[in-house]
Amino acid sequence: MAEPPIRRNATEAKGGINVAAVKWVLGISLLLAILAMVWSYAAAPQATQNGATTAADPR
Repeated sequence: MAEPPIRRNATEAKGGINVAAVKWVLGISLLLAILAMVWSYAAAPQATQNGATTAADPR
């Protein structure tokens, strides 16, 4: 004999996950990742040589 289907209302089916909070966490994380990439690009040492960087006799 088959079991009757389980009936749940919207709150029970949702499981208590707050979608708005997840959006905030993802948004802030994305912003921090972008800021970290910009900071690391700005803090990188600038090139001091012109032309090729490898030479047989660098005089």
